[in-house]
Amino acid sequence: MADVDPIIIKGSRFFYKTNGSEFIVRGIMYQDFGLGSFDATQFLDPLSDISTCRRDIEYLSKLTVNVVQVTILDPTKDHTACMNALADAGIFVVAQLGNAVEYIASIDGFWTQSMLAQFIGVIEDLAPLNNLLGFYIGTVDEDPYYSNTWPFLKAALRDTKAYLREKNYRDVPIGWEMYTIDSYEDVSLQQVDYLTCDENRADFVLAQSAAICTDDNDIHNVSVRFGNATLPTMINRYGCVVSANGTKDNRTFEMASALYETEVIQNISGGFVRQYFPDPVASSNYGLVTLGDMYEISTLPGFAALSSVMATIEPSLTSIGDYTPTVTPAACPTPNANDKYFNASSILPPKPNAKLCSCMMESVRCVANPAALAKLNATAFYDQRQWVCQGNSSICTGTNGDGTKGKYGAFNACNQTEAWSWNVNKYWEIHGEGSCDINGTAELRDSPPPPSQECAFLLQQAGDNGQGTVTASFMPSSTGSPNTSGEKSLTTGAKAGIGLGVAAFVILVLLGILFVLHRKKQEKKKALGHEAMTDKPELDGSGVSGTDIQKHRVSELGDAQGASVEAPVPPGYVQAVNQTPVELPEEYIRGELTGSPAAPETRRGGDEADAINKNEGSHV
Repeated sequence: MADVDPIIIKGSRFFYKTNGSEFIVRGIMYQDFGLGSFDATQFLDPLSDISTCRRDIEYLSKLTVNVVQVTILDPTKDHTACMNALADAGIFVVAQLGNAVEYIASIDGFWTQSMLAQFIGVIEDLAPLNNLLGFYIGTVDEDPYYSNTWPFLKAALRDTKAYLREKNYRDVPIGWEMYTIDSYEDVSLQQVDYLTCDENRADFVLAQSAAICTDDNDIHNVSVRFGNATLPTMINRYGCVVSANGTKDNRTFEMASALYETEVIQNISGGFVRQYFPDPVASSNYGLVTLGDMYEISTLPGFAALSSVMATIEPSLTSIGDYTPTVTPAACPTPNANDKYFNASSILPPKPNAKLCSCMMESVRCVANPAALAKLNATAFYDQRQWVCQGNSSICTGTNGDGTKGKYGAFNACNQTEAWSWNVNKYWEIHGEGSCDINGTAELRDSPPPPSQECAFLLQQAGDNGQGTVTASFMPSSTGSPNTSGEKSLTTGAKAGIGLGVAAFVILVLLGILFVLHRKKQEKKKALGHEAMTDKPELDGSGVSGTDIQKHRVSELGDAQGASVEAPVPPGYVQAVNQTPVELPEEYIRGELTGSPAAPETRRGGDEADAINKNEGSHV
């Protein structure tokens, strides 16, 4: 695989990440529609077959194409070999995240779990590859009235960008596709402002004209309209329709020359011509090649015309160091309930919650029949849903989504089978037995078992009619009982406050322990001092000078049996043990204490005398 320098964005332009030179898109829509119709099952994944890629790269190179736009990818297939082959040819890829089944419809807004799974699958498959220029979210309707859809588009941008960050992928640009119609110029600009403000902003826009055959004026109008855009703008699917077999192909592709003029390139980063493969519908064939019985390629006259034009294009480029964006992102527009063109709420749908949807499915009796639903096209299903919901507004409250009011039912993000199960079950609860069938799209089953603790916790937040908003996750306690109070999870500030409180409590406990230990140490020291004093013979004179004794001399003892005597406290000792007066025996001779023992009036026994003689001169 070639060492591809990935593309980055600065302001409203693309640049090579390493060498810093500007990148202008010379693109083509590259989607094999197969031999069927627009039925999603008939679409072929053009990047899953390496032999097809190798066959087509030769022709793409003749058109000097540097980017192919792929509208449908199967995330279960491996695209690495084809992506590497394109990289070797210097060709990048812009891939749509949705497909013909999983897309954000403009009539009834939904951002569902199955859509998110499809988007994530494509991201996982292509995000690691450097020749991926970016992803985009497609649209299927030209009508600009449906600003109800815009919050769902923005929610998709929010969640896919968050997934890229969560998985530590490079900052792959994610944009969106929109129709730009001259009669709705203001609406186009409001949509750009809405989808490029705040942190959930898109990275680029594919602006598609509704003209059957694009001309120079269409190119210049888009260039002027997006002249103050704060993100790269590409003109999407420009070209002209021809007959099915290409026998009347008189295309000159003069609009391609207009697209890459210097004044246009100042505002527009190139575009994608429509298209490489032939269309399955003969009345709207934009293809440049046809496929033979063995899938061999034959080029149409328009192929040679486009190749000649593209070979002469040499747009004026700048470098990333010399480019300074002059336009700052606009503030998010304020919705206006009286504006029929723009009334999109700034409140976005929540991220799809797969667990909530599965819990709901486990709780209902009347459930959808997936096989029957698969046979309904989008219009037929919409009509069926309207019929079920119109009799009682509470039936579809849980699955409704209103992007103009910013109100979304708890089960609005569930997939079609799950959402329909909720609706038909509510209908059955109201109308009773025999009402579950709904034209074969639903069936009754046995009563479900009681919900798990987690499911009960989530469904309680959703509410009986699905009108609630699930904001808290299930947090089982140590005993396994959920927190069923319905309160929100603790905020970061609350958690920080609890942490500080615990820390302060621990510090107080430690200080208390230190205080107790200090007190015990002091008491122990005091006790040791007493012990040192009391271990000496009573009235020990060591450490006490005669002068000290004289300073504290006592008059003659009184007539009582004894007199009180206080000895001074030597340094390092505590107060004498006995604080009460000392009673001297009557045998002692009255007189002044001079430091030597007084003579006894009567002779003591032998043992007693020996003890006194041994300690002579050391006692008072």
